[in-house]
Amino acid sequence: MVKISIIILVKNGEAYLEEVLKGVFSQNVEEKVEVVAIDSGSTDRSKVILAKFPVRVTEIPSTLFNHGETRNLGASLSRGRYLVYLTQDAIPGDDRWLKKLVEPLEEDPQVAGAYSSHRPRKDCPLMEKRQILQTELTSGKKKRVNVAVGNPAYERSPYPFIWFSNTSSCIRKEVWEKIPFRRLEFAEDQDWAKRVLEAGYKTVYVPDSIVIHSHHYRPIKNFRRHFEHARAMREIFGREEFPQFKAIFSATRQSVKADFQFFRSETGNPWGFYRWFFPSLFWYVSAFAGLWSGTHLEKIPR
Repeated sequence: MVKISIIILVKNGEAYLEEVLKGVFSQNVEEKVEVVAIDSGSTDRSKVILAKFPVRVTEIPSTLFNHGETRNLGASLSRGRYLVYLTQDAIPGDDRWLKKLVEPLEEDPQVAGAYSSHRPRKDCPLMEKRQILQTELTSGKKKRVNVAVGNPAYERSPYPFIWFSNTSSCIRKEVWEKIPFRRLEFAEDQDWAKRVLEAGYKTVYVPDSIVIHSHHYRPIKNFRRHFEHARAMREIFGREEFPQFKAIFSATRQSVKADFQFFRSETGNPWGFYRWFFPSLFWYVSAFAGLWSGTHLEKIPR
């Protein structure tokens, strides 16, 4: 009987997909595992790569893809008690990734979901590398159990508790059957985490379950990514990510300075930062402008 279903959403993922699948099929687990892939219109070698592995593939038109609903489809096609979501570019860090990710759900029936710790790729740009490694929510060394009901800290500031990442996550199927993902274009994972926490369940950050995952966004795509994030945070959670336009400049200055300090501590060579100065500057201007625009959508001329 299948106990764990690994669900991978695929579209033109040839760059990392084979390495992801090799990592998946090298996991050190005793339980029976199945891998389910949903391809939404790949035109590269993704389907050829999937055919090399014992994966059940379902194809859908790209027009039907939705971050929430397509994950629901993957869950409905799966036979396992535990639903493990893994993106097509998140590479398991070692052969314990899966075992450690499932453990919190095995140990406590009140745990609805768990998610992995992130590490940047070797070629990750300095800006994102620092963001990943210096953010406790994504790469902290301590296990974190999130509870909402009866938690005054959640009432004061819910965001750190609802953080959840379907880049690499494990969800209890019986909880998903009661509380599925909603149809959302962004942040379906955090929306789900908020609802399960407020229903009385727990979520867990697992520092020992590691995936290699980072991006290399150019300024325009970086703007769009942060725009969508801020819009989702406002629409779903009522959270204003970047309330003041003038803060773009001070936040950029502080972030470039932080990149410099990080580079110096990593390399011991402060002068080498010159090659990162302008990429860092443009990265943060585009990021913070995107956050402000997504927060103040009604102020943008149409």
